[in-house]
Amino acid sequence: MEPGFVAAFVAMLASMTVVFAVVFGRTGSIRKGVLAALVLGKAWALAMYLMGIDRPVIRLYLVNRNNPLVYREISITANQLIFLAYLSSFIMIIALPIIVDQVPELRRLKEKIEI
Repeated sequence: MEPGFVAAFVAMLASMTVVFAVVFGRTGSIRKGVLAALVLGKAWALAMYLMGIDRPVIRLYLVNRNNPLVYREISITANQLIFLAYLSSFIMIIALPIIVDQVPELRRLKEKIEI
């Protein structure tokens, strides 16, 4: 593995942990701590992608059937996947109270836990 990518990834995880700890310590809310850490993680992933500190994970090749020598390469990188994972987690955490109120089974489970 590329040492620059590994070092940047470790720095990203360490800073996310520190941000979570600080926000959780000040607010007492795990949800706010996780949201703050995810925002920082998305910023790190975007910055590493823009600076070129990245690794390709998946390469797709679109080949022209009429002329097999003509193809287009689509490369999906680690930072793109990390960014999408953090973004989907962020959206899910934001939407979770709405989802719990709309799904009857989750609403009953929430009522049991609160009692």
